[in-house]
Amino acid sequence: ALSAKDPARAESLLREALVIDPLGTWPRLDLARLYLSQNRRKEARSLIEGLPADGPRRGEASYVRALIAAEEQNWYDGLIWMEQVPAAERNAEMTMEQGRLWVRYQAERAAVHARQGHREKALKLLGEIEPYARSPELLGRVASAYSEAGNAPRALHLLRQEIARMPDPAIDLQLRYAELLLALDQQVEFEAQIDRLSRRSHLSPAQQAAWVDLRLAQRIRQADQLIVAGDPMTAREQLESALREHPEHPRLMVAVAGSYEASREPDRAISLYRQALDRDPGLLAAYQGIVRISLAGGRKDEAERWLAEAMRVDPESSDLHELAAQLAKSRGQYSRAKELSRRALELKPAAAENAPAQGALRLQRVDSQLRPLETSGEPGPTLPSLFDAERIRFERQLRDNPFDPAALSNLGVVAAAQGRYSEAQDLLERAQRLAPDSAEIRTNLERLAQWQRSEPAPTSAGRSLSKLPPEPPRLWNGVPPTS
Repeated sequence: ALSAKDPARAESLLREALVIDPLGTWPRLDLARLYLSQNRRKEARSLIEGLPADGPRRGEASYVRALIAAEEQNWYDGLIWMEQVPAAERNAEMTMEQGRLWVRYQAERAAVHARQGHREKALKLLGEIEPYARSPELLGRVASAYSEAGNAPRALHLLRQEIARMPDPAIDLQLRYAELLLALDQQVEFEAQIDRLSRRSHLSPAQQAAWVDLRLAQRIRQADQLIVAGDPMTAREQLESALREHPEHPRLMVAVAGSYEASREPDRAISLYRQALDRDPGLLAAYQGIVRISLAGGRKDEAERWLAEAMRVDPESSDLHELAAQLAKSRGQYSRAKELSRRALELKPAAAENAPAQGALRLQRVDSQLRPLETSGEPGPTLPSLFDAERIRFERQLRDNPFDPAALSNLGVVAAAQGRYSEAQDLLERAQRLAPDSAEIRTNLERLAQWQRSEPAPTSAGRSLSKLPPEPPRLWNGVPPTS
């Protein structure tokens, strides 16, 4: 039924199989995968939680849990579950899966190192795992991590070299290449890759979904370009048109909801944010939008409820802690607000942590109330490589919601910190057009003018390793995964 693209029939058959054998691991796996493909994550997780924790099927159940973790791109969780498979039960297929998880997780670790400012450590780690990336999919992940670590030429070289040597490049590799081209704003080559992929037959459901995601990411970026050109209404029309074509796409819902939020249509925005969460309960941008609107409307209990839900998704989110601090402050709980703000600072990526304490533009949270910047003395030190990582992060957030004035303001702060004053001016002015009443954005514009007059020279500042992903378990046999 799945091969015939009849998910309703497939679901019915898999449910019957579970009735016949309630402990059956493979029907449970297939049904969970079907639910995940339909964004029914809660039902998928419920199924997996029902796997036996002990008994003769414990090893098989642990392997299935690892496979589902891989489906959700939770590489470390997958590796930990693989470790629960008894050594005597580990077969060749399991060993290959453990290797794939290991490379994916190491690439993710390298990207986190880069985002926290440890570029050399990230590049060293990527050099160590590159020989193990023997499949197109794994090579694509390593290439993406190279790009995030600031070595885009190496990333492009790896993918172009692999595509050139293959008469019929793997679809996963082409998708990863297109993703990298979009991230690097290589529009002409991106269009060529997307058109080439559109002519490929036999795309799996996951590959088709990835292709759609790339197309929609491009449309969101095009909408952002219209906003830059001063045409937000056309941008919204294009986003709404895309949503009509893909009414189930949660990130597109967030982008359209953001346009409603920016134009002060809170009810329409909240409705779409909630629909997005129905389809992807882990979408933090949707939670943040609802909390922002609830706070702006004085609905503090509602804001608190949604914050609690979001914290369960990501208890280490600095953005959520900052929103919680705003909520506490609105209730007059100033000590609590100060504590939450301090915790948010601890959780911020490296560029925010190393921003100057006084007299300079500082990175701020992507939320509805940016904190004003204090002025005294000369602008303090910045760390350009760290601000590069923050720029990438904020650009991603802006692609999710191109109407977010706080994200625009933060990008303006980063551009100013790197000496790109004209770009910073443009970004902050766009933010001000979307939020003309924001005293904080107005303050940032004033600080930018002050900083331009002083023209400080950025200097570096060191930081210690902290909050980095743990070391992975070792490869079971040290053999590179090949598929």
